[in-house]
Amino acid sequence: MPLHTVRPLESPRDYRALDVEEVRERAWNARRALGPSAVMLAHHYQTDEIMEFADYRGDSLELSKVAAAADAPNIVFCGVDFMAESAAILCSPDQTVILPAGDAPCPMAAMADVSGLEYAWQYLEDLWGPDSLVPLVYQNSSAAVKAFCGRNGGAVCTSSNAQPAIRWGLRGARRVLFAPDRYLATNSALALGYSMDQIAIWNRSEDYLEATNPDDVVLVAWDGYCNVHRRFEVSDVERMRQDYPEVQVVVHPECKPEVVQAADATGSTAYIV
Repeated sequence: MPLHTVRPLESPRDYRALDVEEVRERAWNARRALGPSAVMLAHHYQTDEIMEFADYRGDSLELSKVAAAADAPNIVFCGVDFMAESAAILCSPDQTVILPAGDAPCPMAAMADVSGLEYAWQYLEDLWGPDSLVPLVYQNSSAAVKAFCGRNGGAVCTSSNAQPAIRWGLRGARRVLFAPDRYLATNSALALGYSMDQIAIWNRSEDYLEATNPDDVVLVAWDGYCNVHRRFEVSDVERMRQDYPEVQVVVHPECKPEVVQAADATGSTAYIV
């Protein structure tokens, strides 16, 4: 069915007035009309109603690689803003990446900004000396933050390879500044055998280093976090064990260290799946 036969909705109000089945029917009509000219990607966290239309599902970086390998000129990315940004970076100039929900920010990614990182970088270099620091940024960050990391000789990592990335960054008696997720940074450093005394927090709200003895610090974790993963408590793990004695508790490393330590296993979304 040619594209022009799909009747566009006149306004968001018009869209909200439709019942669920009408919305679903129109979405499928549009999907069929687009045919091979569009590939739809959906992050694992999307609802079943969205997954129904997806050609691929997965983690953010995985889906960005799928987008780059696709022949379609249009990539519809059902995820948050940094995911679509990452796909656009990897895709060819001939491809257009579309974020269906324009107001889909990742709160954690928004907690790290270039001006704040530059201030922290200068502060820490003044403290420990030039060339004493390596930046690492989580995939869950903006393109501007990734660019800052690249300009300063760092690397971008995922939750799957954060540990080897930190190990790489600490070569040559250097220290690591890890942004934006403090919990992924802390959990990864602990898993590598470092202690809490060797992990400091950069207070992004007041721009200072939270450390008992700065000389002992090997990793500075930016004070960012996922406000969903942060909600989980040890009491949640204990309640699950009580209600389901045979349960295996698996958590994401964006959870707090005490929750990770209380669980049976920890790993990325792909690992959990």
